[in-house]
Amino acid sequence: MSMRLQPHHRQSRERNEDRPVTHILIVDDSEPERQLLARLLELNGYRVTAAANGVEALAAARRERPDTVVSDVLMPKMDGFALCHAWMQDAELKTVPFVFYSANLTLAEDAHVGKVLGAARYLIKPMVQERFLQELRNVLQQRAERSHPRT
Repeated sequence: MSMRLQPHHRQSRERNEDRPVTHILIVDDSEPERQLLARLLELNGYRVTAAANGVEALAAARRERPDTVVSDVLMPKMDGFALCHAWMQDAELKTVPFVFYSANLTLAEDAHVGKVLGAARYLIKPMVQERFLQELRNVLQQRAERSHPRT
């Protein structure tokens, strides 16, 4: 994922002190990919926690629940599919949106498997940063709408 990292114009870097900063957990076994994605998110006003595999991600999420998780698929110890399955079985985490972000669409069915497991999205690397950020905002907006339905 080679992209120039810049704050997205729609997202203000100024923080509203009354509103908590959105916390994103990123999971990828590639340190350069984790760092690049973390930097993109931080430049756009998100708070980031990073993990190198599913085992680390579950531990991190149980210590401090994120607002969403963005995970690669192919990783050691616990891959993204196993992480998503464990995530959806956890009563505290299953309401937190799970997004796959992977270059490893090895089978046409991978995106379908992700959806069946409960993922909100299956995004393919590399992705233009503005589109990635928009997909993330859409996921977060959908979560907010489910949490606070209009009457």
